[in-house]
Amino acid sequence: MRTKTLISAVVILSLVAVLAACGGGGGGGGGPNPPPPVDAGRETSAQIQVARDAPDGTGLNLPISGAYVTYVKPLIGSDVAGFFLQSQQGGPALFVAVDPATLNPAPAPGDKVNLVITDMGTASSLRQATGITEYSRIAQGATVTALVQDVNAVTDLVSSLSSYESELLTTAVTITSAFSAAGTSFVAAQIDTAGITGDADLKLRMPSALYTALTASYDLMQGCNVTLTGTPLWRNLAIAQLSAWAGADITVDSCPAPAVVSAGATTSTTVRVTFSRAIAASSITDPATQFTFDNGLTASAALVNGRVVDVTTSAQTPALAYSVTVAGTVTDILGTGVDAAANTASFAGYDLASIKSLVINEVDYDNVGTDTTEFVEIYNASASAVNLTGYLLSLVNGNGNVEYLSMDLSSAGTLAAGEYLVVSSSTVTVAAGAKVMTFAGSQDQIQNGAPDGIALVHSPSETLVDALSYEGSMTSVVVTGITGSVSLVEGTATSVSDNNTTVGSLSRCPNGGDTDDASIDWIFVMTPTPGEANICP
Repeated sequence: MRTKTLISAVVILSLVAVLAACGGGGGGGGGPNPPPPVDAGRETSAQIQVARDAPDGTGLNLPISGAYVTYVKPLIGSDVAGFFLQSQQGGPALFVAVDPATLNPAPAPGDKVNLVITDMGTASSLRQATGITEYSRIAQGATVTALVQDVNAVTDLVSSLSSYESELLTTAVTITSAFSAAGTSFVAAQIDTAGITGDADLKLRMPSALYTALTASYDLMQGCNVTLTGTPLWRNLAIAQLSAWAGADITVDSCPAPAVVSAGATTSTTVRVTFSRAIAASSITDPATQFTFDNGLTASAALVNGRVVDVTTSAQTPALAYSVTVAGTVTDILGTGVDAAANTASFAGYDLASIKSLVINEVDYDNVGTDTTEFVEIYNASASAVNLTGYLLSLVNGNGNVEYLSMDLSSAGTLAAGEYLVVSSSTVTVAAGAKVMTFAGSQDQIQNGAPDGIALVHSPSETLVDALSYEGSMTSVVVTGITGSVSLVEGTATSVSDNNTTVGSLSRCPNGGDTDDASIDWIFVMTPTPGEANICP
């Protein structure tokens, strides 16, 4: 565990008295100063430690003399604005939760300041001064880099978090998880350093806007290596949050090599190749040699859109098996070439009839009592097996036409001719022999209409395979896997509906029948049959 030098309260008070006798200087004076020596500022560090050790409360009188402002933190989301004080490289340091805009002169990194802390508090275990008086600047322009600690190899950053919080740190990290919400307008991801691996309490945190900008510029993602270039350590309870608040705080060093994720024909002369990372359009200079196919298929052009490249090909033979191989000269936006071990994908020649051979066959969205036996049944009405790779089931809320679930059906494998796939709550009894996928929740997974809708999408070809708008018409919705809006009404919207007083479901009758007119194809039947043929009158 890292330890800090402790000074007795008597000595501290004596030092404070000496500093007060010497005078603190007025605000705003002084030109550029040399970097603060790392062995200087022990008296100021003692004052900062006294403040950190003080109980939460008001009416305090804790002077800080000659501390350096190391970082000014902006107001973002629910995080308060403020600034950080430190005097020695080994700390301690303190966050001052007072809006810099309310002070004159406004603090800036490199300022040397005096102030008296009147209020102390703790927010999510972070010690902070919440009220100050007698603020003045006695010098400015110092270089605070001498206060920055390289913690890349330290092993106690989490276990001794209180000994590091608010101090200026630099380290190289590897992002080991996806980013997720971490407070209003912030995201965070788990990280590893050279000294700490696999600790869920070590995170990289940044404003959502910064994450969006870095993703646009570098496709920031799990597996990328970044360097934090001297920022204070933030915390949330026991979680150490290495933080970047602005673009200058972080450098993206490298990311995993792009890999080919999938390929699929979107038209008879277009193949969409999807990568794990955004591709640099400038790296594609000769599509004919950089995207090569078997079975005589050739490429003539390529259009890049982030992680997707649409390759123009010669005419494909419907349903014929093809493969595409991508050259290493195709790179991501950091200049890293496609991984040679993951540069191929297989796909079938464009065959609209085969793609659209699946139907949404039965839906039970409203149960008697609590909605715990909801399901959507998909049926292969063709005479051939259908590979479910790239098929998505989309559920859409008619209030605002917002998609509330998009489920990838790829893991269900292949649906044989005449076979059923049931997507349901875990409590639904599905007929033997049918494929089953379950919702994440056990209740209220499908909304009850007026109106709501369901779509079956083939994302590689951006094809709306089948759709149902129930308890009203939904004619312009946006669903995952298709660019632009689509209508969920086939012909005329069905007038039948499910309800919570009678056991039953909406069913295609005859079983699997699809005339492209919902008012004809759908009826309400009183015997749900998940995973087997509908019982039609």
